[in-house]
Amino acid sequence: MKCKIAILVPETGMVQMDWALQIADIKKPDRKIITMRGGYPLDQARNILVRTALEMGAEWIFFLDSDILLPKGTIEKMISRNRPLLSGLYKRKSETGSIWCCGIRNLDGEAFRFTNNSDWEDELMSTDVVGAGCLLIHRKVFETISIMYPALPWFQWCSDRGYKPEQFPDPLMYNAGEDVYFCLLAKKCGFEVIIDTTIKCEHIATAYIGEKGVKMEKTI
Repeated sequence: MKCKIAILVPETGMVQMDWALQIADIKKPDRKIITMRGGYPLDQARNILVRTALEMGAEWIFFLDSDILLPKGTIEKMISRNRPLLSGLYKRKSETGSIWCCGIRNLDGEAFRFTNNSDWEDELMSTDVVGAGCLLIHRKVFETISIMYPALPWFQWCSDRGYKPEQFPDPLMYNAGEDVYFCLLAKKCGFEVIIDTTIKCEHIATAYIGEKGVKMEKTI
């Protein structure tokens, strides 16, 4: 089935009711929601979903993780920006929730710092890496990566898989998560990673309450 926008959900098998209810708001005739239940590593799941979307002729690919709640009108607003790689904002899962998923490269170029700024003056800001929980990507990004780096997958979880830094065009791709890897690869292909600071999502976390108090799940 052809579609203009493919909404890709690498879900883990269980979603909260608030997340499920938002699907009714984002479904449109020109959109196709493609899900992949657990069983594949996350990087492989993202690659399979992207390949499916491209084969369907999707112009825009929107990653929506199964623990992200979108503000109303998010997809329409993000597409209206007409940027090939654009992310919304959401906080990491932690007891303070103080870190936005937006990484800026340190001056020495060897690591990232994650900002907790939630009051930017500009609506669109350039950054180095973002999470893929609310991420809009034009198909030309994937097509360009395939031309410039045909031996590399779009998404790759490199940690503990025997890779060496020299195998990648950016050494920080080594031991990076699949979303950081993708952003660095896209930047090497000439694309700018942009965040829309007006798109502030909610990140669903699980808390375990025991006799010693509250313990948050240890995922981002």
